[in-house]
Amino acid sequence: MYGLFLKVQAHAAIRENLVRAVPESFEIQELLGLVYSAQSQDAKASEHLDKAVRLQPGSVPARTNLAANLVRMGKLDPAEVQFKKAAELDPKSSRETQHPEVLHD
Repeated sequence: MYGLFLKVQAHAAIRENLVRAVPESFEIQELLGLVYSAQSQDAKASEHLDKAVRLQPGSVPARTNLAANLVRMGKLDPAEVQFKKAAELDPKSSRETQHPEVLHD
């Protein structure tokens, strides 16, 4: 069990070193947000996903992931803003997600 703890700590240090090395990397910010989200560390996930969205405001997946994370945190109003912005950026994707029947038009 202690070995697993050490591995987790080492991975956390690597992640944080990546952020310090290239803080303006959209890919690293988004990836860290997804990793933290998968670990149910929603506050850290939100921080990185928000940074990813600021770095690439046109990224529909980043906005959608941020919105989902905000929902889990109970922050429904900001989540709605992100979902709506994602839908504005890619209306077809939004329609397909919300209404699969449009795929057959």
